Amino acid sequence: MQKNQKPFLKSDTINIRYGRYMKILTCGSSPLCLLSNDILSYLEGYLKQTLFSLPAMTILGAYVLGEIVLLQLDARLDYVHKGRQKRASIFSGDIIWDILPKEILHSPSFKMDLELFISNALLYSVFAILFFDINAIAYTKLFHPIVVNALNFCFGKVFNPLPHTTFTVIAFSLLLMIAMDFGFYVQHRLAHKVKFFWEFHKVHHSATTLNFFTTYRAHIFDKLFSFAFKGAAGACVVGVFDYFCSGRPHDFLIYEIPIFAVISAGVMILQHSHVWWSWGKLENIFYSPAMHIIHHSKNPIHFNKNLGSVFNFDKIFGTYYKPAELPENIEIGMVDDVDWESLSLYQYFIRPIKRAIGALGSYFLR
Repeated sequence: MQKNQKPFLKSDTINIRYGRYMKILTCGSSPLCLLSNDILSYLEGYLKQTLFSLPAMTILGAYVLGEIVLLQLDARLDYVHKGRQKRASIFSGDIIWDILPKEILHSPSFKMDLELFISNALLYSVFAILFFDINAIAYTKLFHPIVVNALNFCFGKVFNPLPHTTFTVIAFSLLLMIAMDFGFYVQHRLAHKVKFFWEFHKVHHSATTLNFFTTYRAHIFDKLFSFAFKGAAGACVVGVFDYFCSGRPHDFLIYEIPIFAVISAGVMILQHSHVWWSWGKLENIFYSPAMHIIHHSKNPIHFNKNLGSVFNFDKIFGTYYKPAELPENIEIGMVDDVDWESLSLYQYFIRPIKRAIGALGSYFLR
C-alpha cells in the first residue's frame, strides 16, 4: 500500500442524514458495516430521486396544481374508479378529495401502492449495488464501445470533431431522451408479449385504481429490466456522440439532474393520474395521461395498447389506441386467475419470481 493511499476499510461510522438532522451509528470496520452504509446511501438516493428531490417536489407540486385547475375549471374531467365515473365538483372546497378521492384513498389497491413503494425503496437499495455494477460493465464494455468501434470501422476517425457548444449539448440531451424512451417502449412491449417479463409486470397492472403512488407500484425486477433497456439505448447515443464529438458532451441538466430523468419522472406521475386528460393533436408526438388510463383498462380491446412513456412510439409501431376527448367507461385492472388484492406483500414479490421461472422452464422443455 502506498504511503498516502487510504485503506479500503476506513469507515467506523454510518452517517444517516436527512435535512439538518443526522444520526451517527458507530460500528466496526467490517464488510457488514460497509454494506449497511452502502445500502443506506442507495436508499437515501432512491428517496431523493423519487419523492424528496427538488425536481420531484416541483413536478409533484405542478401535478397537484394542474389537477386542481383541471378539476375546478372543467367538470367533464371525471376520474375513473372500478368502472364508475365520478363527477369532479366545481368550487366545492373538497380539493383534496378531488385530487385523491376517498374511494381511492381507502381502497386495498392504494394500500398496496404504499407498501410496494416502501418495500421497493429497501429492495432497490440492496439490488442496486449488484445491478449497477453489472449495468456499468454492459454500458462501458458492450453497447457503447460497439457503436464507437463500428463507426470507426465504417467511416474512419473523425479529424474535425464537433465542438461542445450549447447546440451539441441540447442535441445530445434530446437524442438521449428519445433513445432512452424508445428503450422503455421496447422493454414495455416485451413485458406484455413475453410471459417471463409479463409475470413481473403483472404487479403494476394489478392496480385497480390510479394515483401518484401507482407510478412506483412495480416488481423490483421489472424496474431493473426497464433500467437495463433504457441504459442500453442511451449507451448507443453516447457512443455516437463520443465518435463525432471526441468525447461525450455534458447532459443538459435541470437541478443538476439530466433532463430526461426530470421529464420522465414528471410524465410518469401525470400518467398515473385518475383524471382523464387527452392531448388531442399533441398525441401525434407525445404520450398523454388518457392514453395510459386506456393502457390500464380491463377491456380486451385495450390490451397491449399505448405502451409508451414520453413520446408516442405507439403510433409508429401500431400499438396506439386513440383516447376520446371525454372520459370513456373504463375499469382499471387486468383479467387474471388470481385475486391480487387478497395477496400479501411477500406474495407480491415471490409469486412473480416463481411464475417467471416456470415460464422459462416450460419454454426450454417444449
